[in-house]
Amino acid sequence: MRAILDLRALNHYLRKYKFRMLTHASLLRFVLAGDWFTSVDLRDAYFHIPVYPPHWKFLRFAFRGTAYEFMVLPFGLSLSPRVFVKCTEAAVAPLRERGIRVATYIDDRLVAASTPREAAHHTDVRRKHLVSLGFRLNMEKSMLTPSQCITFVGLTLDVISTDASLTDWGATHEGKTVNGKWGPHMHFTHINCLELIAVHLALKHFLPWLWGHHVLVRTDNSTVVAYINRQGGLRSLRLHALAHRLIVWSNVHFQSLRATHVPGILNCGADLLSRGIPLYADWRLHPEVVKQIWLRYGRATVDLYASAENAQCPLFFSRHDGVAPLGIDALAHEWPRALLYAFPPVALISPTLARVREKRLVVILVAPHWPAKHWMAEIYQLLVGTPWQLPLCRDLLSQARGEIFHPHPERLALWAWPVSGLT
Repeated sequence: MRAILDLRALNHYLRKYKFRMLTHASLLRFVLAGDWFTSVDLRDAYFHIPVYPPHWKFLRFAFRGTAYEFMVLPFGLSLSPRVFVKCTEAAVAPLRERGIRVATYIDDRLVAASTPREAAHHTDVRRKHLVSLGFRLNMEKSMLTPSQCITFVGLTLDVISTDASLTDWGATHEGKTVNGKWGPHMHFTHINCLELIAVHLALKHFLPWLWGHHVLVRTDNSTVVAYINRQGGLRSLRLHALAHRLIVWSNVHFQSLRATHVPGILNCGADLLSRGIPLYADWRLHPEVVKQIWLRYGRATVDLYASAENAQCPLFFSRHDGVAPLGIDALAHEWPRALLYAFPPVALISPTLARVREKRLVVILVAPHWPAKHWMAEIYQLLVGTPWQLPLCRDLLSQARGEIFHPHPERLALWAWPVSGLT
């Protein structure tokens, strides 16, 4: 039972503040292939946060002739979720700076790591850290044993990775693998159809472990992702028939079936970066600041997220126009094995780090120092040198050839991070 105070009258007079919480989309970007998970639940979440004593009187209520006042955040106050999220994000920031990947949603904490041993160690560190700050843990609702299948914020993370070629197919799930060869009659089948058939075969093989779950399929084929998530399509009757058969079969065996692209949501870069002017991704660092970055970490040869106007290197990938030596949308291409420079949009920081880790690349990353973001832990895990805080100046970021300056560069708290997937 949870006591909720009816504060509708008070809430009517309180200012409404917007704040961001973890979404399913950002959670999927947080998860990496082969991850192991644990979760920790807090007991009486809001009651950990004390209220300013002169404000207790606004949280007063009467019960059976006796007046009471809340001394801590009550359930029912419109400001409580935002205040609690801000406090708990600050609490886990030191963990992220130590390279521990933590996702938070109100009173739930998810830890992800690449191995069971690492997940167990990070969970123990997180548990001790929260207890030292005075948080009370709900051990009954917590899951401290590392697993590759876990339910978090209503989403069951049960990860299957699939792939197919013209000769073979394969899949993995919780360390288990399955693979096979296509028969001669399949050799002339389109690769998109083979990828979708591979998904169906993998799900059938792993059905004993997946029955009744929300299942997420990770594949490197964006067409398969679209046909699964849209439950079919109009461009290919063959693919539509295969997707229809898969969806009908899945409805009987799973609570839900969704798919995501392996490196994250990669093919929407141009869409993300062309929704208004000025654009976050079009800001250009001051050339003198870039020179200082080169002096510290070496001169990069390729700018991964650029345009003809703001490119810092002769070779660059364009985000949304065709004037680029290496092509449009860096995440849709292979990256050269050289020292790379990246100043990505915030939405593409996680996919960028995933590519660095997967392909074992070396990148000078310019990104905000925002400890509350889950990708901060990934940055610290890949860090191979001393990060450098960019000097704050009015013209640090500009657009339109220096005619437009960023109104609040201090809010970005930009740092240069030397990261490498070779660690």
